[in-house]
Amino acid sequence: DLHTDLLMGKTGSLLNGWGAMLLAVMCLSGVVVWWPGRRSWRKGFEYAAAAGWKRKNYDVHKLAGMASFAALALLAVTGAYW
Repeated sequence: DLHTDLLMGKTGSLLNGWGAMLLAVMCLSGVVVWWPGRRSWRKGFEYAAAAGWKRKNYDVHKLAGMASFAALALLAVTGAYW
């Protein structure tokens, strides 16, 4: 009951579904923001090791987001369905 309905019955189930849909939208918007274009899509997977700390932080954030995209999208879709 805690996992599916958040211990709130029908209201918790509805909140859980809306949260899952929000996560799905966040996944899709992350891919849209990340997408570097059709010709240079490989640049989206690069890590600039010789760059400054801000660029390294950005690259790690970008790569971690793409690495977790599939798992989060699957979680969101199954959560909304459930």
